[in-house]
Amino acid sequence: MTTTSVSLQRIGSAARTDNAFVSEPPLQQNHARMLAISKLRLPTNVEMIGGIDGRKPSKSDVRRFADLLEREWNVRHHEHKTYEQHCADVQMRFDTISAPTFVAYGSGGWPDAVLFPIRTNRTPANDLEVLSPAYWNTDFSEGTLFSVRKSVSDNKFSIGFEKKLIEQAFIPYARALAGIGEVNGVFFYSWHLNGTFPSEQHKQEMEMHRELGAIPARIFQKGRIEELIYSHLLG
Repeated sequence: MTTTSVSLQRIGSAARTDNAFVSEPPLQQNHARMLAISKLRLPTNVEMIGGIDGRKPSKSDVRRFADLLEREWNVRHHEHKTYEQHCADVQMRFDTISAPTFVAYGSGGWPDAVLFPIRTNRTPANDLEVLSPAYWNTDFSEGTLFSVRKSVSDNKFSIGFEKKLIEQAFIPYARALAGIGEVNGVFFYSWHLNGTFPSEQHKQEMEMHRELGAIPARIFQKGRIEELIYSHLLG
């Protein structure tokens, strides 16, 4: 059977907009998760921060990620947020989103590539929703899908870090949760920089996703945003 974004949508879980970490799963489920996560071996200079399984974020983490988002998403994606607004967004994520942030560090300890996934029970329904902060800021800690809207590389030379992050950290993490029945889908949303055609960095990123085995799916915003499926790599 062909795997599509629609076939992997699950309806039933109510969105959680409060702190995702208030309710505790049964002890047996906690043990299974701890065992699965303990078997992960992340590459050197890669780590998980925040969420249920990542280390506790520091103020320095918040500042660095806000700086990176300001550079990438303001200049390249026309997000037009202040540094302070990016800081607030990053802090909100660490306070409410159950999925960890995945980080690959380059020289000098700077985060050269960062993935900001959310745990959800469905993929975006349409063009409006794929752009809506409400979708990306709402947590479903019991959801069976991971969706990544913001996958940030510091520059075009950092795509190798991003590839390493996806292949050797994020997908193995999702696979570990799939092994205990928590996750069954992974989706990326790749954006053309500034909405322009063509973009050399976007071409390189799409080539990277294809090399990793991603399957192109839906197209949003008249071709500006592309949905990529990684679910078949969960085993």
